[in-house]
Amino acid sequence: MTDAERFTEVLRRARELLKIVPSEIVGLAAKPKKEKNIPVRGTARTERLEQESEKRSEELEREVQELYSEPDGSIPDLSRLERGGGHRVRNVLLTLTFVFGLLAAAAWAGFFVFKPYEKFSPRDLVFAVEVPEKVKSGEEITAKIRYSAPAKVALGKLGVSLKLPKEFALAESSPAPTEGLNWVLGALAPGDRGEIELKGTVRGAPETLLTIQAFATYVPANFNSEFQNVASAAFVISGSTLSLTATSTERALPGEPVSATFIYRNDGVQALAAAAFRATLPASFVAATSTPPSSEGAGFWQLGKLEPGALGQITLHGTFSSEAKGLLAFGGELGFKENGVFVPQAATTTPVTVTGGDLVLNTIVNGATEGTAVNFGERVHATVAYANKSEAMLEDIVLTMNLLGVPVQEGKLVFERSTLVDSAKGEFATTTLRWSKKEIPKLAKLAPGEEGTFDVSFRLVAAPYLPAVKDYSLDLWVAGVVGKVNGAPKNRRVQSAKFHFPFLSDTKLVAQSRYYNDDEIAVGTGPLPPKVGQETTYRIFWTVENSLHELANLSLKAALPENVRFTGKSDISAGTLGYIEGTRTISWSLNKLPVGAPKVTIDFEVGLTPSAAALGNILPLTGDASFDAEDTVVGGHLIKTAESVDTSLTGDPLGRGKGVVGQ
Repeated sequence: MTDAERFTEVLRRARELLKIVPSEIVGLAAKPKKEKNIPVRGTARTERLEQESEKRSEELEREVQELYSEPDGSIPDLSRLERGGGHRVRNVLLTLTFVFGLLAAAAWAGFFVFKPYEKFSPRDLVFAVEVPEKVKSGEEITAKIRYSAPAKVALGKLGVSLKLPKEFALAESSPAPTEGLNWVLGALAPGDRGEIELKGTVRGAPETLLTIQAFATYVPANFNSEFQNVASAAFVISGSTLSLTATSTERALPGEPVSATFIYRNDGVQALAAAAFRATLPASFVAATSTPPSSEGAGFWQLGKLEPGALGQITLHGTFSSEAKGLLAFGGELGFKENGVFVPQAATTTPVTVTGGDLVLNTIVNGATEGTAVNFGERVHATVAYANKSEAMLEDIVLTMNLLGVPVQEGKLVFERSTLVDSAKGEFATTTLRWSKKEIPKLAKLAPGEEGTFDVSFRLVAAPYLPAVKDYSLDLWVAGVVGKVNGAPKNRRVQSAKFHFPFLSDTKLVAQSRYYNDDEIAVGTGPLPPKVGQETTYRIFWTVENSLHELANLSLKAALPENVRFTGKSDISAGTLGYIEGTRTISWSLNKLPVGAPKVTIDFEVGLTPSAAALGNILPLTGDASFDAEDTVVGGHLIKTAESVDTSLTGDPLGRGKGVVGQ
């Protein structure tokens, strides 16, 4: 065979090979399209194609060697061929380079591009949270987060994070978290599984639904993107490990001693910290003492840590007021205090029947049957009613009104003694008003069904008298002693309900209109006194001072008369000032005023243009200024009013008396 024939034969076989490989590749590439471009693992067909391609490449290489080898079998140095044959050799080399490159590309394309992979879905990862369906508050529980890789796909970079309810206190976990509530678990081989075990104590109100959430992040072995699975489980607090029972006096008359006892117990195997007890007492019950004494105001006891099996009791002593009657109940709640909030765990009640008394006392203070928050300087008005509800004659009755103020300082009262007005003209001593048959003749003998009333009023102190004390209050109640019943000595005591009046903060509000400031510099413009048809501008000053309690949600408003406009100029030390066009209202607000903060000043400018009808008159510049704020200690609303300001400028030393409108 000549060289030309051999070269022709090589090209023919190369063309045959090129015809076969692409068709095989095209046939193979058509199949993955059914899988929506999701790679799957290699098949026997791919391996056969690779083997055939390699075999044909070897045959082609052998043919080329036979064509260009010397008689002794060596290959000549083609770089030194003579110029005359260069074109033929160059064409052969280019052709062979193209053929081998195409074969290699076909082989690698078949392996990488068209290599099938296993399909993967996030549903293939088993990921779940397991918890008990019901638990008791104070009980330790075990929760598990289970995970399992698919049978045919490995997972890399597996991480788990948790979101726990605030009522679940995590004590330990296995394995321990990498950081916070996050676990870095690494890679999982196909079919590998594991779990995270959590142990902790549940503390919450019964019937509360709680949920534990878990988040898994991972990268499947044949993907570059990260996947996430979420799992959760809910459980209900069905009860508590704390128990509470109660007993009390079954029957009583008003004024007779009454007691109620509450027995508490920790029935769990875990200690409970910050345990507390709260009593709910009938409104007509007058508490005298308790064992042990209450630790945080009337009706509340801090019990501290209750060990497993701990047992204790709380007993209340007192009497029912004179108006009490019928079936009443003492209530109690056992729980714990969490971040200042009481969380009940167990509750119970115990009944007591109060039979109607003979001397009944009813008191109404400021139109109410119970105490409310009061302001410094406020006037208190009390009406006392007494009646004989029995069938017997009540004799030698003595009534007293007790006025107990806090703080206590010798010579100081929370009310002004000089303002005391008593329609029955009783005797006053220290903090008590007393009435007997001398002041009220009816009290000598009060017949069945007979009754009477009298009034007492007084003004509270205008300002705190002990600057270091922040809490001021007044307790008021009326008591009576029945000396005889149908002539027989009794000396039985009865008492009305007690009124508690906490004082709101000592906030002061001052409103002024000025043309000159304190330095005698004009802050107003225009004629003074004002003139008809000409505008005069004035500055309105509001001042808010406060020292006892923190205030919240402060607001101060005043309306402008029709001939007065807001110029838009203002200067405030705190808060926000605005003008409501529709209602012609100047409005200031502040979210919080802490104790000890300096006084707040608000000043703004208004313009007045008097009409002819205003000639010879003093004109208002604003309406009454109304102030409202919430006392964060007492809890009541503090309301103040500053009277309207006008052109008389009573607070302006230079402008005073120059308020009458002239020509």
